Amino acid sequence: MPKPTVLPEWATDVLAENTEPALGIKQTGWEDGKSAPSFWMNWWMENVFDWTVWLDGYTDRIIVSNWTERLTNLNSEELRGVAYDGSGLWVSVGTATGDAYIISSPDSAIWTERTNPKAISLLAVAHDQSGLWVAVGDKDGTDTYIVTSPDGSAWTERTSAKDMDAHGVAHDGSGLWVVVGQGDGSDAWIISSPDGINWTERSNPKNRRLNANAHDGSGLWVAVGVADGTDAYIVTSPDGTNWTEQANPKNVDLNGVAFNGSDLWVAVGRADGGDAYIITSPDGINWTEQSNPLNVDLNGVAFSDGSWVAVGDTSTDGDAYIVTSPNGIDWTERTNPKANDLLAVGSSPGSFTAVGVPDADDVYVITSLFR
Repeated sequence: MPKPTVLPEWATDVLAENTEPALGIKQTGWEDGKSAPSFWMNWWMENVFDWTVWLDGYTDRIIVSNWTERLTNLNSEELRGVAYDGSGLWVSVGTATGDAYIISSPDSAIWTERTNPKAISLLAVAHDQSGLWVAVGDKDGTDTYIVTSPDGSAWTERTSAKDMDAHGVAHDGSGLWVVVGQGDGSDAWIISSPDGINWTERSNPKNRRLNANAHDGSGLWVAVGVADGTDAYIVTSPDGTNWTEQANPKNVDLNGVAFNGSDLWVAVGRADGGDAYIITSPDGINWTEQSNPLNVDLNGVAFSDGSWVAVGDTSTDGDAYIVTSPNGIDWTERTNPKANDLLAVGSSPGSFTAVGVPDADDVYVITSLFR
């Protein structure tokens, strides 16, 4: 049942105001066979409604404070990327043994390994919310290893123009894929595609690696990467073709970027000597640094239902560094099960899923469920 958004009333006539019953009425109750006056019922309903609103706000503040490890009983592989398709399926990708490690899950709790063409590590995965998965990774000796799938189970390799490592992939929600990666000697490796199959290289200002990219759903691409000697390499584009460099506060690598769907970008990165490098922007152009509890690298960031989550390396506190925020400005550290680096985080309307470096038993997957 959805949360109430309108105050219920027992009656709406002129006498049915919100009036608290007298103390005597509260203590003795109403006489048998008589109904409570409507304005007393309205008082009671308003109090219940106020508590519902408060509880909803309180829940928004605590939803990502509890993390649960998922025992997959699968190979001990490093997972580097994770994403949700918007309709029930999670996919995570990682390092290669017999082939690249791909696992999928209908609930982020029970995971199944999937085969794919080559033993080349995959570093990122995304879905277009309408039927196509794309995963990208290391170069394979011929080109970037790119695979696509209509269902997260059967994967097909796709060709690209150069033999370059790719570190990030995203879709704009309306027809365009963009992949970003290492510097190729001239600029960062950026390619775009209308279908995930046919890829075109795009130029950009500097020969610096880009680690992640995202789209705001309404016209702006943002890609973030390593420090270039002045600041982190950030580029933006209105179309995935023409890219412009943007300044930011520090010469520190950025590893992840996400948008909240309305008015805020958040990018996260390496520890800068004081804390992790977190910056925010209302437009992808003007960036402001935000403080956070620990001087530990952050590797990925995601947003859902009013909350930001960023995940990173193992901290001195004895677990992976996870911080959450309701606004991108105020960040709180959260405990989690193990001292294993977390390398990526994804979100759905009902949960966050983070993945990372394996332990002795299996891959490291943790979830925080809410609502």
